[in-house]
Amino acid sequence: MMYQHRFEFSSDDIRCILYDCQRILTQICIPRDDDHEHYITSQRYDWVRYDSASIMCVRNGCSTRRRLSISIHEWKLSEHQLLLSTFPIEDKRHIVTQRDVPGVIFSQCNPTPFRSSVKLAAFQSNILEELLDMDPLRIPQSHDFISFVSGGFVLPNSTPLAHRYGGHQFGYWADQLGDGRAHLLGEYVNARGQRWELQLKGSGKTPYSRDGDGRAVLRSSIREYLCSEAMFHLVTIDLAIRDIFYNGNFIREKSAVILRLAESWFRIGSFEILAANGETENLKLLADFVIARYFPDVANESPDRYLEFYSQFVHQTAKLIAMWQSIGFVHGVMNSDNFSIVSLTIDYGPFRFMDGYDPGMVPNTSDDEGVYRYKNQPRMNMILSGYQEEYNRNHYVIFSQKLGLCQRDDDVVARFLEMLQDQSADFTMCFRQISEWSIEDMESRYIDDSSWALRSLAVHHDFDEWLSSYLESTLACWGSTEYRTKRMCEVNPRYVLRNWMAEQAIRAAERDDFAPLLRLQRVLQDPFAEQEIAEAAGFSAPPPPWSRDIRKYDIKRLVRCGFGGEWKDQLERACDK
Repeated sequence: MMYQHRFEFSSDDIRCILYDCQRILTQICIPRDDDHEHYITSQRYDWVRYDSASIMCVRNGCSTRRRLSISIHEWKLSEHQLLLSTFPIEDKRHIVTQRDVPGVIFSQCNPTPFRSSVKLAAFQSNILEELLDMDPLRIPQSHDFISFVSGGFVLPNSTPLAHRYGGHQFGYWADQLGDGRAHLLGEYVNARGQRWELQLKGSGKTPYSRDGDGRAVLRSSIREYLCSEAMFHLVTIDLAIRDIFYNGNFIREKSAVILRLAESWFRIGSFEILAANGETENLKLLADFVIARYFPDVANESPDRYLEFYSQFVHQTAKLIAMWQSIGFVHGVMNSDNFSIVSLTIDYGPFRFMDGYDPGMVPNTSDDEGVYRYKNQPRMNMILSGYQEEYNRNHYVIFSQKLGLCQRDDDVVARFLEMLQDQSADFTMCFRQISEWSIEDMESRYIDDSSWALRSLAVHHDFDEWLSSYLESTLACWGSTEYRTKRMCEVNPRYVLRNWMAEQAIRAAERDDFAPLLRLQRVLQDPFAEQEIAEAAGFSAPPPPWSRDIRKYDIKRLVRCGFGGEWKDQLERACDK
């Protein structure tokens, strides 16, 4: 069906689909525990001009000049810590044994320092400057800064916290969960007035650690680090800071600490645990805080403010899931404890970007029933009233934009996706190569040899008929091939974080070689532009044959670490963990 609602391309709508939590990654070597978390913040940033010690910010026509901190000792968290002053907090910071903690939102607990030393391997200077007001030429090189981001040094005005929350996992209530290996260091308001919460991940045990040791492994941390980079540039809802520290020693599994920044770490499970335990006052306190801080359009004094808050949350979540679908991203663990209350992407665990289009793809080997497969992602929130209509609208608008249509056309989109599925054609490159396909070549049905994904799609028996309909819509929309290609390439990436690309970086890092990681990070910083280093690495080529055996490699690696025999049949599940 053709809709006459007209819209224009907005690169912000699609490029900024997931503009992720930036983070500082500290890699060290200790025994491991693995559990993934990841968060995104929907902030937009203005361009800045800076020198080594100060930065010129331009925002809304006004400029301010600020000095960057050159020492972690002169850099301070905000004097007024909203979370500390607002919520009930358990003060048993020296007791980190797992336990039920009723009646509170947070527990005080300090990070566990590492016994091994760490050193800086890589960082993003613009994030240190723009978000944390730090001098990237001086402050990251100091021992105290490295100690701070690895949990060894707590700032004088910092009260580290672990958040208590619950959640439904694969449809079943899991009761109390909480930050099992994360410490919220505090809140920082930068010179632009942006408020950020700083959290360490992999920084040791908390009252919510359950069976884990509070640490994070190198392998999963690299995946999170790289996906954070990819999502930041592919979509605009997330932001984080990524710096790597590494000590070079190998015990059994290299581990990592990540300093993560987000505007909020609250999730659906933050509310669920309070409701499940009948903590009505705390539930109201949390809801009022979230509304006041993150939903300014909701009137605080309105008797319907909770319904208005709920409605906005539904709309934002529907758009987020539609954005995931539009870049072939499969989250893998869509439990309610992993859903941000401000609609940020949380938890980079067994995620995957699709190669060949497969709506049934399940990246999580623990998901035996395929509950969170790609095609099920939009259904996970159908229980929310109003969600389905909002999701469908976003889905077809975004995919119409990806196909370069000036009007929402559900039929053209649906038929294109059906052909992709029938041919198992490459999701990312089919959209990209149709963006680069000239109208003249479409009319003559000529496909260049380099368009390998489009060639695999063109053999479909319905392709010619679909192309005729598509051409009719395209010709009515665009005056020239050049402008059409430019606009479509702005919303269809050439590079995403494919599983095999991350695997290359991980294997090299396990050998203490971080060059592939840094190269991949540079590529993911500009995924829409063709890059020489990416083309040389084959990042836009068909996935290599060995990529199909990544899981077998993981099993062999675990066997070398001493697992095997009667456990061998269970190792495949462990590979994603």
